[in-house]
Amino acid sequence: LTLLASAVILRRSSKTLFYSSLLAALTNVAIGIDAFLIEPHALQVSRLSLTSPKISQPVRIVLLADMQMKEVGAYERAALRTALEQNPDLILFAGDYLQLTDQDDHARLRKELSEYLSSIHFMARLGVYAVPGNVDPPGWTDIFRPVGATVFPTTKSIEIGELAITGLTLRDSFDAALQIPAAHQRFHIVLGHAPDFALGSIDADLLVAGHTHGGQVVLPLIGPLLTLSAVPKDWASGRTELSRGRTLVVSRGVGME
Repeated sequence: LTLLASAVILRRSSKTLFYSSLLAALTNVAIGIDAFLIEPHALQVSRLSLTSPKISQPVRIVLLADMQMKEVGAYERAALRTALEQNPDLILFAGDYLQLTDQDDHARLRKELSEYLSSIHFMARLGVYAVPGNVDPPGWTDIFRPVGATVFPTTKSIEIGELAITGLTLRDSFDAALQIPAAHQRFHIVLGHAPDFALGSIDADLLVAGHTHGGQVVLPLIGPLLTLSAVPKDWASGRTELSRGRTLVVSRGVGME
């Protein structure tokens, strides 16, 4: 509004300043439309392929991070259905499920979300696995109880067929000096909320995380402005090949804060 007012005031005294103010005002309007009307509902599915001699048959993995729900609305339901439509063998949740501070509201929405997951049979052949995020208080595990998901209130490893899955606590996911040993020739997946653990000594094939929201805002040539993570900015989104044949995948997140 200030820029538009400036354009009106300057329209007679300086055409250059008039057009500059008008262009800046219209640019801000376009950014606002994108940020508040388009981006929050523009769900994208990114597909990545990895190969490993440890796997004899293909395994399709779906990663969901940072749902940040304030309601189980149309967008949130569509995101969960979209995950199932990928026909996953394995589903990984990287934390930050409900964005509510009131305990009663949180309990109500936990129940609503768990009932919805149950109603759409949110399951996978090799299971559903979930770790905690920044906004997940005690009780977050209730969300996944009806679908028999494996949750990680503590850091632990589980072996299933040719896979080993290590789920991290919130604190361990932020530990840049974390050490995780190898998993006896199995294809090893380490799941955490924040990607900081990837800076540690992690002996795994696939490291997956969320938290960064892809950098919140990403500018051309500059990249992510805010990752809230210790990892390099170019690790904040998508696939990064690390040393010793390891791959890091960081989700941009389904929701927003």
